[in-house]
Amino acid sequence: MTPVLPPNRLILVVDSDESIHEVFSAILQPEDEPTELIASQDTFLGSSPAEPSRPYYELEYATSGEEAIEKVTIAVEAGQAFALAFIDFRLYPGLDGIETIKAIWEQDPGVQIVLASAHSDFSWETIYNHFGNTDQLFLMRKPLEADMVRQLALALTEKWALNEETAETLADLQRIATQNTQELQKANQTIQEYSEHLEEVLEEQTRQLVKTERQALFGQLVQGIVHNLKNPLTIASGNARLVRMAIERLKEGMENCKDELQHSCWEYTGEIDKYVLNMEQAVTNLNDMVLSLMERGRMDISTDNRIIDFNDLVRSELQFMNADPFFKKEVIKHINLSEEELPVQVVPGDVAQVIGNLVRNSLEAMYDLSGPELYVRTVAENGWATLTVRDNGPGVPDEIRNRIFEPFFTTKKLSPNENPDTRKPVGTGLGLWMCREALQGCGGNVELEDTTTPGTTFTVRLPLKN
Repeated sequence: MTPVLPPNRLILVVDSDESIHEVFSAILQPEDEPTELIASQDTFLGSSPAEPSRPYYELEYATSGEEAIEKVTIAVEAGQAFALAFIDFRLYPGLDGIETIKAIWEQDPGVQIVLASAHSDFSWETIYNHFGNTDQLFLMRKPLEADMVRQLALALTEKWALNEETAETLADLQRIATQNTQELQKANQTIQEYSEHLEEVLEEQTRQLVKTERQALFGQLVQGIVHNLKNPLTIASGNARLVRMAIERLKEGMENCKDELQHSCWEYTGEIDKYVLNMEQAVTNLNDMVLSLMERGRMDISTDNRIIDFNDLVRSELQFMNADPFFKKEVIKHINLSEEELPVQVVPGDVAQVIGNLVRNSLEAMYDLSGPELYVRTVAENGWATLTVRDNGPGVPDEIRNRIFEPFFTTKKLSPNENPDTRKPVGTGLGLWMCREALQGCGGNVELEDTTTPGTTFTVRLPLKN
């Protein structure tokens, strides 16, 4: 158990008249044994005093301001500061009471002070003019009154102790606050590091998803092209067989009808020309599909930012979309591309994917429609190359219009071939977000337009280059 020690009762008496020192000693240090010390000893030994304790004071004396300042300095350095100082207003020789108080507070700002004087020019206005508002300075008239001295000594030493305790508490709170602040800063730094790491992971995962979606879309289109290659190949193959048959017939005709050889030759030659023309057209179609596939592959791989005619990008992407049978055979297309060139500086593969995503979204919105119609238009407007993609599908509900560009947000229908308990939307919810990100990277934008016509209208704008 920690013993209860006496509070600080160290008092400095500063008066040029040493008889005043004796008066303070008689008042604050009576000759009988100090009961406060007895009380502290009894508390330490575990017993209680029979009567309330009487405070015990330890007094030191100075006859001049200079001596008082020296004693205060020594006490502070020794860690045994004075709790209270009784100082006479008129000290001599040397510093007076006012000057002494100022010097003492420079050494120990916490000491409580009672300024005493028997002179009539001693007033509160004088004190206020020197020290302003302070609760550490009290006035007392001489001659001394014992009860007043005891009351001031008890109250002000207790006040000093309370101030010290409060200061220590505030210091402890400040240390705790500093420690907590440092811990919070460390925690925030850790959270920030985790956040940055998560952002890096998210960005990487998003790049992988974008790459996967692009590869999936490219794969679908390649499948469509391969499917469409079958028709030209069938035509070329069939016509090749017909050419052989025509040649055989020509030979037979030449043997059996020598007199009509010239007429038969011209007749069969005309048939051969027709078959050869069909084969040439089929081969041309095959070549166009292969070139389209190669060009799309180059655009997807290239990351070069270059100037290109926006119309060429739109035209190429629409040609590539012919691999989709629904787009090619069922959709009524209204294509209106600007007659003038629309030079834009972009990464062609990124913008081609934007065009493809918008067109494919329109197609998916119209799969269940009778008479699906797609409107594609390009035009130069106020320094912008503008592309409008419009369909006659069900449109975008008002309640989700402000969310369609959020990553991973999708409204696409569920695949009917999947288990109802585990099936997920066909899309990844990254298409429109990718469109906006890609266009912002080259100074453009994409917006969902408010229109009175049925369906959905998206507008893409890219800055024109001279």
